Formats: sequence, structure tokens, C-alpha cells
Amino acid sequence: MFRGIISGIMWTLLLVGMLSLTFNVQPVNAELSATVDIHPRALNLRSRGKWITCFIELPEGYDVADIDIATILLNDTIPVKPHPNAVGDHDEDGVSDLMVKFDRAEVTSLITDSINSIEERFTQITLRITGELEDGTPFEGSDTLKSIQPRIPNSARFWKFAETLETSATY
Repeated sequence: MFRGIISGIMWTLLLVGMLSLTFNVQPVNAELSATVDIHPRALNLRSRGKWITCFIELPEGYDVADIDIATILLNDTIPVKPHPNAVGDHDEDGVSDLMVKFDRAEVTSLITDSINSIEERFTQITLRITGELEDGTPFEGSDTLKSIQPRIPNSARFWKFAETLETSATY
């Protein structure tokens, strides 16, 4: 006799006589594609705000209340703050979302470290949110926002330009 449930977990194989083998098959958790909405949409890197707010929606059939908040990371490095958080419908689309917060200073530092040019005042940056549901199912989503660098005084631009000349000069 050969019996099994493919979508279930249990398989039983009955061989010759009384021998019965039973084993569990654990399905691989496929990563869910989450919809992520990060605010503010334009992040002034000089601002002294306290938080970056993120709204996470999961695909149909999944509940944001099942997200393990302790597993949520921004760009694989910045952990979510445990409080405040709330389940609601921020964008009023009929789909529940989870609102979480990240420390603004940490996010600003991450962005500043990743921007190469001090000349570009406005930069598009994509931030990635990852985490897991309580059953271990991973999810991921990203959002693109604009970062605004502080204006650099002309004297600072001159000295930055002078440093470039100095390091590229041949003697």
C-alpha cells in the first residue's frame, strides 16, 4: 500500500508484510512579497525627527498580525523599534497593514554612508524591509524615496574641490 497527501505533511509507505515507514516532509517556506510604504517620502538628512514610519501589507491569505515584529529589519541591518506599532489600513485600500517605526538617526546614517557624491543634493534611494511571520515564513518588500542632503556652503565645496586636486596631482 502506498498512501500520501502531497499538500499535507505526512507520507506513509507500507512495504512487504508489517513494515511501515512514516516520515515528515517539511515544505520550504517561500518568501512572500510584501508591499512596503515608507514615510516620509522625502527624507531630509539634516532633519532631527525621531522616526521613519513603515507600513507593511502582505499578500492575500496572510495576516499582518502574524508578523514577528522582532524579525523586521531595514536593509538587513537596522532593527525595527518594538513600540510603537499598530495594525490598521493606512492607505485605505481594504487591506490591513502593520505600522512600524525605525530610528531616524540610524536610517539617516545608513543613507549618508551609501551616497558617494556630496554634489548631488537629491538622491533616489531604495530601502528594503525583511522579516518573518510567526511560523518562520520570510517576507520582503522595498520602497523608493528621495533623500535630501543639506546644502553645502561654497567654501566647503571649494575645499572639497581642492582635496580632489591635491590627491590627483602628480609631481
